[in-house]
Amino acid sequence: MKTITNIIVMGLLCLVQTVYATDSSTSKDTVVVEFGKNSRMIIIAQSQEDLKRLEKLDINQIIRDLNLNLDSTATGVEEIVMIDSVGTHYTQDTVSTNSDGGLVYYGESSSSDSDEDWQETEWDDDDDNDNDFDFDFWNGEKDDRRTKGSFEIEFGMNNWIEKGKFPDANGALYTVKPWGSWYVALGHTNTTHISGPLMLNWGGNISWYNWKLDNTNVRISKGPDETMFVEDNTVVGRKSKLAATFINLNLVPMLDFGHEDNSLNTGPFKRYGQSGFRIGAGGYVGYRIDSWTKFIYEENGDKQKDKQKSNYYLNNFRYGVRVRAGFRGMDVFMNYDLNNVFAENRGPELNGFSFGIIL
Repeated sequence: MKTITNIIVMGLLCLVQTVYATDSSTSKDTVVVEFGKNSRMIIIAQSQEDLKRLEKLDINQIIRDLNLNLDSTATGVEEIVMIDSVGTHYTQDTVSTNSDGGLVYYGESSSSDSDEDWQETEWDDDDDNDNDFDFDFWNGEKDDRRTKGSFEIEFGMNNWIEKGKFPDANGALYTVKPWGSWYVALGHTNTTHISGPLMLNWGGNISWYNWKLDNTNVRISKGPDETMFVEDNTVVGRKSKLAATFINLNLVPMLDFGHEDNSLNTGPFKRYGQSGFRIGAGGYVGYRIDSWTKFIYEENGDKQKDKQKSNYYLNNFRYGVRVRAGFRGMDVFMNYDLNNVFAENRGPELNGFSFGIIL
């Protein structure tokens, strides 16, 4: 209903040709038409004579054209702009439009009053400087912020690569079991519009790496010089994993092809729909704040669990390449660490990576 309200308001008001009020002290006349549950139409004119100009409009024809277009409009269409290119379709001359911030303005100047949910627009016919009027229309979803933020949850899987190959290619004891090696991140992300489709996605989060070993009998321990992966066949292993927690900063330039609307012309209307596809690549840096191992096993029929906290010679910092892509309400990500998981000569030369969805 809000979309229909905005359409009717812009259509009626932008096609009315009014007469300039000769007495500047004359107060404005206001007409408020309420219909439905949350729909309203507000007209602010300089005089009663301006309101009488509405009698020359074929309101029924406007409504009929609106209904026809709404019936054929695809899902996701944000707005319909009325354009009388002939000059007589609604007994009015053609007016030029320009787009800014997702709304269509008729004229050259615009300003907002103290109520952020009202959009005030002044219309001026360049062909006749003696005629002008201004109006307000309600738009509860108006949002002209250049930077928008949101809370995000990243959920996916993680693994590591050794010299361009997965460790299982060499039968290494530190081969990771993909299912169960979950990557989780919680944080706040901001999107700043730079220009056109160019956006900057930036923010921070806290993430958890979980490398669950494929061989559940392998114990992970911290030796005097390096982290060791040793198979223990004296017990029945159930789970063995290494986990680490990082706080991170992300910076990803993106191309958002859904930011600028694609116009579709239908008769006296111009429709706008969004493709919503976006993609970008950037980087991230992180700092380790915790790490631990967990080994669950059975010994003599009893279930045992060993959990040890230590640095395990993990690098305190991580940095890498981040790719993010999305379509409409769905986003996916992939992170690849450019530096090794373990400090130099303190463990296998492994590069961690993660991928998944963003909620």
